[in-house]
Amino acid sequence: MTRPALIAVLFPALLAGQIPLPERDLGPGHLLVARRDLPDPNFRDSVVFLMDYSRTGAMGLIINHASRLTLAKLLPELATVRERNDPIYRGGPVSPEGVIALVRAESKPGDAMHVLKDVYKVTSRSALEKLLGAGKGHDKLRLFIGYSGWGPGQLDMEVAAGVWHLFRADPDSVFSPTPESLYQHLIRRTELRIAFHGR
Repeated sequence: MTRPALIAVLFPALLAGQIPLPERDLGPGHLLVARRDLPDPNFRDSVVFLMDYSRTGAMGLIINHASRLTLAKLLPELATVRERNDPIYRGGPVSPEGVIALVRAESKPGDAMHVLKDVYKVTSRSALEKLLGAGKGHDKLRLFIGYSGWGPGQLDMEVAAGVWHLFRADPDSVFSPTPESLYQHLIRRTELRIAFHGR
């Protein structure tokens, strides 16, 4: 297909927002989408929500890989979750014994840290128990074991080497109702973007 013909096919998709323009600025509020041939098993087919980024390093959560744990199994001592089978996600290979939660809320819940629009990061057990007691469902509250971390400059080098594709994050992607298909959805958008830009 010639380039003019390719543009004729892809231009409507670009206008419809199906082909985002390439992201250049690495920072909090991005989604990192692993390239298809990434050999690292920790990040294969992963979508990482980047939450912290500075000269000292970067931190995020893999948001599309559910573990075998459920909410009831992770916190069996909490009566409010004994019947809940919400999946617990594998946030990354660092500190797999730790638990981090993401919550969507109209206002800041307790000591939570604001991350993106109405998305907050919760790390304290007391705040998490309060949210669970309030009946926050899977569409508003997700738990992760472990996180993804990079040392100073490490993530920049990986992005420069083409390890990750960058997208702007939004709450609907972070709390996708079908996280298991999020990677395929985004990697297809990446391939359309590459085709459109001839790269």
